[in-house]
Amino acid sequence: MSAQPNGQNVVNLFVYGTLRPDDDSKAAWTHSFNNPDSYKALAEFGFIEGVKMYFSDYPVAVFTSDPNDRIYGYIISKLLIVADEIEEYPSMYDRTAVHAYPVCKETYDKKVMETNSDECVLIEKSSQNPITAYVYHRSLQHIAEVDKNLNPLAIPQNDWLRRNRQ
Repeated sequence: MSAQPNGQNVVNLFVYGTLRPDDDSKAAWTHSFNNPDSYKALAEFGFIEGVKMYFSDYPVAVFTSDPNDRIYGYIISKLLIVADEIEEYPSMYDRTAVHAYPVCKETYDKKVMETNSDECVLIEKSSQNPITAYVYHRSLQHIAEVDKNLNPLAIPQNDWLRRNRQ
């Protein structure tokens, strides 16, 4: 995994599950989190690397050492305090500053449609510089200890919206 950025002055989040603006799980907080009354949040589709997605009560990112492990989601500008409360940070999830790479959503969707496997789709990084963002994550050990789940379900293609398309 490439070096992680310094977490000082990070104003963005990388959201990959029920905090995604296009989440279809009907989680109680998705709409209010993505449609705050006080301001318009910016959201840009992208990915982070060196991470796999699992499901254990909720979607969860788990760091790996393979840069070809990617989670797709959105880079958003949000107030951390709201997300921290939803994610039960720091007791349930931890957060780390990562490089998030913006990519074209239409290009990604086309590549997914052409792929007949659960393997992660690899999209070329754009020439745009990566954006530093926090990502909420857990370890497999923490999932086993806290959730009593020794075998969390791997999410196909590391994309939360693909979870029901197996």
